[in-house]
Amino acid sequence: MADATADLRAMLDAVTNAFAAGDNARAELLLSHALDQGAPWDEVTTAAARGVSRHRDDLGARPELTGVPAAL
Repeated sequence: MADATADLRAMLDAVTNAFAAGDNARAELLLSHALDQGAPWDEVTTAAARGVSRHRDDLGARPELTGVPAAL
């Protein structure tokens, strides 16, 4: 059982990291694969949201990439 938990954690980390890197195509494939392998929906979507949030935070640190003035 510990191996299955480690595999799930690694898969969810891969989803998070791909979304955080802005590699949406890969992230979506990993997300679909995780669900196909039986990962719980709420854990997969949480991993995806975490990655998207990290990506947006990174862009927020670089306002020239968001088109939003730094003052906002």
